[in-house]
Amino acid sequence: MRLSEATIMTCILLSLALPGTANAQRAQTLEPLSETAAFFAKRPFVHNISISPDGSKLMVAADSDGDQTITFLDADSMEAIHVVEFDNRWRLGGTAWVSNNALVVSPYYQPMRRNFSVPSGNLSLVYANGRQPKVLVGPLAGINRTGALAGRPENRLGAILLDPLREKKDWILVQTFDGNGTGFAELQLRSGRLRNKTRGPSRFCRFAVDSNGQVRFCSVQDLKTDLATIYELSDSGWNAIHVSGKPARARVLSASGDDGLPLVLADAGKAGTSSLFSLASYLKGGDPLFSDPVFDFWGIKGSRNTGVWAISNPNPIPGFIYPENGNPSGRILAGVHRSLADAFPSHFIDFTGVDTAYEKFIARVSSDTSPGRFLLFDRKKNELRQLADRMPWLAERPLANKAPFTFRTGDGLTLHGFLTRAFTDAPERSPSIVLVHGGPHGPFDTFHYEREIQFLAAIGLNVVQVNFRGSGGFGQAFIESGYREWSRLMVDDVIAGFRSLVGKEIGKDACIYGASYGAFNALSAAFRAPDAFVCAAGHVGVYSLPEMFRGGDIPETEEGLAYLKRVLGEDVSVHRADSPAFNAGKIKMPVFLSAGSDDVRAPQKQTKIMAAALKAAGKRPTEMYIDREGHGFASAENEAERLVALGGFFADHLSTTARQHNLRSGDVPGRH
Repeated sequence: MRLSEATIMTCILLSLALPGTANAQRAQTLEPLSETAAFFAKRPFVHNISISPDGSKLMVAADSDGDQTITFLDADSMEAIHVVEFDNRWRLGGTAWVSNNALVVSPYYQPMRRNFSVPSGNLSLVYANGRQPKVLVGPLAGINRTGALAGRPENRLGAILLDPLREKKDWILVQTFDGNGTGFAELQLRSGRLRNKTRGPSRFCRFAVDSNGQVRFCSVQDLKTDLATIYELSDSGWNAIHVSGKPARARVLSASGDDGLPLVLADAGKAGTSSLFSLASYLKGGDPLFSDPVFDFWGIKGSRNTGVWAISNPNPIPGFIYPENGNPSGRILAGVHRSLADAFPSHFIDFTGVDTAYEKFIARVSSDTSPGRFLLFDRKKNELRQLADRMPWLAERPLANKAPFTFRTGDGLTLHGFLTRAFTDAPERSPSIVLVHGGPHGPFDTFHYEREIQFLAAIGLNVVQVNFRGSGGFGQAFIESGYREWSRLMVDDVIAGFRSLVGKEIGKDACIYGASYGAFNALSAAFRAPDAFVCAAGHVGVYSLPEMFRGGDIPETEEGLAYLKRVLGEDVSVHRADSPAFNAGKIKMPVFLSAGSDDVRAPQKQTKIMAAALKAAGKRPTEMYIDREGHGFASAENEAERLVALGGFFADHLSTTARQHNLRSGDVPGRH
């Protein structure tokens, strides 16, 4: 029976409900800027929900008064069984059930005097029956606690889960890490003992597990050269069975085709889009099983036990391909997933948990206007329940939709982007923000919910996003087309995308804004096209390429330095010519700059260099520096303060928005 015919039931997790969220009032378009900023700066309440192998229990990972908890519930009655409380410096990472009563957690921790979190290196065991949690592997191994993750982890062995090895009671398969590289081993849950430890051929291995629970392959992307290598493990050790002749992506999956042979996600076609191959065909230079000529596959849905039952293929709206699957369990998974995709069109559908009988499914459903809700489908009862929203306060507020668009560049490329229309009576006459994504090589704009976009739309601004050349998502050749074009064609693409909408969907007044590389692009546009935009803003940005080769964490490693040389070249005169900080005198428009004091990717020094260059050129930028924050603000309070300052800056310089909100400089706190 199709899920669209199922009875839809609502089951709110009362034991976890936030006070006042169930009857949230409908948002007002013209509410005070500070309230709008605080509303959208809030972090998710529910992080994840999954189900035990026997389907009897649910695990809910959520926030609680600033700390984080795991709550175990009875799957039928939804009554709480046990709550595991973590201290305020423990942050939940990955979680996975390893038995009907226990799950492993890969926690993060929050360093002293920092708002952001980093991996702890610990692998912990948490019980549903109230037993004391314990750390199995990592700096705190052998210590029975879920807190006190003080200081930086020592350089000791850490681990993450590779496979729960359900066929081997009390053992799981883990990937291990230490200062010398990575490997894998079987880990005994009772004692934390490791056996069959095997070192990988590279410290950047991505291991693949076969149908018997054995690691057979390691896929490596050489960060110095961008070449892909596939290794196979035999009795004689690791052997390289494939090395790409040019920059490429290739990864052996922990899933096989109906013929029992491993599958590979690798580049195919002229665009080099990520496609699905059988390993044998890939090694012989054969054709892929499935491929899209424009868009990368995001990944596969499947496992070593079920094979591949779905391929994620957004183009750019969420979409899925369902291959023929000879595995009965794989067919069940594909059928339920397809029905959910039919019931929730234009949504991303991900299973966060399935019982071993394939009767109960936990699905996370998300879209451009939803950061995610968790649903429980009972196949036996043909019943669908809503469990919880990740951000329940959004449920009754109108949110802005993303609309995909395409355009042609002057040199003949077809590029893709998204337009989010302002919450105004006439968005086509409202001003816009051209929002440039970071990266730049790999990340790309997608159909997901983004709080910053919803904030901007709520205060009366259209938002334009462009997947400029060099972005991910469109094949290896597209990524490489952006090399050494950071301040040139990549900037031209963004401007061209904006101009393709002017007079049709939006008006001509706009500011350009981005974070990280997006800030570099925005300030490059400010000096290369000084009349294209009304103002420019950069957050946690890079503005001096010569400084990028000296400071931050990228040039600290051989691989990072090689990456910079590959994508930017080594000509210092070109670096200076392409850097906003060396072209401040050409910038006419007002500029807003913000940064975190503890950013190691784009250190605060970069922003200070840009601000000093503008001041030396006779311009006075609006500056904002926040202590304890890194590459992006982790504190909701600090993020709200930043959004208020940013929104006020846009209001000051985009007259339509300023009139709508009656804002004056004095109304915007946190600006100096």
